[in-house]
Amino acid sequence: MKHGKRIFVKTDFLVAKRYLDYFGYVEDCAHERALEALIKQEESAVFYPLHAIPADVIRLYSRVTLSTATGWKKTLQIVLPTERDTDGDCLSVQSMLGASLIGYAEGDEVTVGAPLGEITIRVMRVKQTDQYLQPLATAHEPGLRGRG
Repeated sequence: MKHGKRIFVKTDFLVAKRYLDYFGYVEDCAHERALEALIKQEESAVFYPLHAIPADVIRLYSRVTLSTATGWKKTLQIVLPTERDTDGDCLSVQSMLGASLIGYAEGDEVTVGAPLGEITIRVMRVKQTDQYLQPLATAHEPGLRGRG
C-alpha cells in the first residue's frame, strides 16, 4: 500500500457509510465483505480534508484506470449510488468494487471478491475531477458542487 494506510476524505467516507446504513443493500457475500471492510477502515484509516488529500488517492468522483494480470483495463469514475451507470463508466462507491477501491492510491494492488473467486486489480492511474461533496450540514442528502 503506497501510503501505508487507506486514506479518505472524511465527508466521502461518511456519505458511503450513510448510504450503506440507509439502503442496506448487498449483492452477495463478497459485496457484503467489501462494505464491512470499508466500515472497519474507520479505526485504522487516515482522514484528510478535501484540500489536503494526496492527488493520487481514490475518493468520490475520482477517475481511476484499473488493470489486471489477465490484460483487462478500464477507466471508471467512483460516484454515489444514485449516480451509477451500469452500462458506462460510473461505478457506485457502494458497489463491491467501488467500496474496495476508495482510499487506495495509484500503484496499489487491491484484491476483491469476484463471482469465480478473488482477483487482484492494480490502480494504474488516479485523476481527480472538480466534483466534490460539500460538507454534511444536515441529515439529508449531501449536496454536490462542481462538475467533472
